[in-house]
Amino acid sequence: MSRSTLLVVFRAMIAFSLLCGAVAGDMMKDSPVTFPEKGALPAKYPPDVRTESVPAEKEYAIFGTPQRSMKQIRVIRAEMPAGRFTPPPHDWIHLTRTKKRLAEGGSLTLLAIGDSIVNDTMRSGWVAELQSLYPQCRIQAYVYVRGGGGCQHYKDEDRVAKYVVPRKPDLVLIGGISQRSIDDIRTVIGQIREALPEVEFLLFTGAFGTADPREPEELARAAHSGTGPYGEALRKLAAEQRCAFLDMTSPWAEYIRSSKVHPHLFYRDRVHANEYGEQILAKIITAFFAVPEFRVEETDERIRIKGPAIEAAVRKKGYVSGVEGGSFLDAKSGFRDLGFGLDIQDWIMEPGSDAAWRDRLEGDLAYDYNNLFHGKRPKRSVEGPQICTQAKQLQPQVVEGRGFVAVEQQWQYRIAAPGRNTGSLWKQTLVFPNGRRYFYSANRIVSRNSGEALFFRHDLPGHIKHNKGDTFSEIYLSYAGRIPAGEFLTDFAPDEKFNYRRDRDGVPQRMIRAYRIRDPQTGRDGPWLAGMTLNPADTSEAWCHQRGYVCMIHEVGERPVREGETFGAVFIIGFFDSIDEMNQVYDEHAGFSGLELAPEGWRLTRRAVP
Repeated sequence: MSRSTLLVVFRAMIAFSLLCGAVAGDMMKDSPVTFPEKGALPAKYPPDVRTESVPAEKEYAIFGTPQRSMKQIRVIRAEMPAGRFTPPPHDWIHLTRTKKRLAEGGSLTLLAIGDSIVNDTMRSGWVAELQSLYPQCRIQAYVYVRGGGGCQHYKDEDRVAKYVVPRKPDLVLIGGISQRSIDDIRTVIGQIREALPEVEFLLFTGAFGTADPREPEELARAAHSGTGPYGEALRKLAAEQRCAFLDMTSPWAEYIRSSKVHPHLFYRDRVHANEYGEQILAKIITAFFAVPEFRVEETDERIRIKGPAIEAAVRKKGYVSGVEGGSFLDAKSGFRDLGFGLDIQDWIMEPGSDAAWRDRLEGDLAYDYNNLFHGKRPKRSVEGPQICTQAKQLQPQVVEGRGFVAVEQQWQYRIAAPGRNTGSLWKQTLVFPNGRRYFYSANRIVSRNSGEALFFRHDLPGHIKHNKGDTFSEIYLSYAGRIPAGEFLTDFAPDEKFNYRRDRDGVPQRMIRAYRIRDPQTGRDGPWLAGMTLNPADTSEAWCHQRGYVCMIHEVGERPVREGETFGAVFIIGFFDSIDEMNQVYDEHAGFSGLELAPEGWRLTRRAVP
């Protein structure tokens, strides 16, 4: 179907929905938004994924989805008003084949049927998020919609046989705000099952429209509402017909109420969602399909996090900060990290020699160079001590939210070079999202000192223990390419080879540092373990050299900082099956330098936050 034909169909959807909804609701009385008399407000974020369209009859459209990339979804979510909702219950009883394919792999074809609200739901890109939750499953999805479309339309003129059955869906989703009767839905279910006996169904109630989500009684009276008679009737039909059921209305209304902004900030016209509203729908339906949550175990020594895709531990005592060495497990492959820890924190530093005050330095602040350990470049400590070895004990705090577990920890530097202040605050936030083989880590310094080139040093992703390259087969550096393990059999200085410096080399397209794990007993290659700096300009220098182990030092900053300012970066650290997969995940997240966390959720930010 041509783009012009699709536009005609969607304009008809808007016109029909506005006509049907004009008599209900009075949200316009206190609305801060002025909608056009005809049509809708222009999209701030037009869908960035071009999808296949399939020929259909006049006023109907069939096309592929998702139409948004995860990168665009994250940008929208970082900007939209924050809210929260109670996750809908998982209703897997009648979705056994769907659940099996998502969890174990294979292919899964989805088809959504309905009106413009269903179109908005699918355009949100939630299928892209579902794919990221279940990377082992190949998901293909289609949308079959009509303006004001309900099963009263799809049951007639052999439409199921002509347009639904040829797609061969494994799961059919039926929803929207335009269903005329429960009997019509029952008829369409029967028609599809007659041709596709094994197909599964998810029936979901409506959201958006003109009913005010701030008024529970008004919302319950809406013809599509999950909180009124329609919702109860649809739930009974789902049980009768062995279908899954999802009440979209309640969590949608809860999110908008909790946001404490006018509902119309989530609308593009008086009936339909804008990009922010679409993401509410995406969050709800993704939560319905979400994988099992994490299990957290805490002792005096460490916090253990166990999820369906990974396991990890964060030490409280001893060698602290980041993720404990050898604890990061990839459930898919059974391999673990190879080093002393992941994202392990050191000192605050700056370029230059400390020779003028070397005899007055406390603790471990002295920094030697012109050697194999540190290379030839003069550097000096501003504050210390080295957190990982000298802090001895941290007090990490666990935050459990919908779809994630996070760990927050911090340390205040207690010694400084002569003439410098002590007390800069290092903060680290580790976020483990459900179902992913990687986690996010945000490190930042709230500085008590001013300097023209302050930076902090840490390990990214982490050092590599090995015996003549037995535990890894190669290293990948986005700024240097693929490097075989044989290059790391003898010691060499960090600036001798494989060294990156922003002032010398410029900012690369991506900052990815990874090693390919190898079974030392069999020689079998496993996954890559990668550390990614999401804003490549945040990296000032990066080492990859041999010193008894492969040392993966990474430095952030080396820019002017004033006392009281915050500088830092955010990273993705985890397991990947290929460099292409790393690049794809990187590009979906590129450009962020910070992370904000709250019990109701988290989001990446463009700047490091205190």
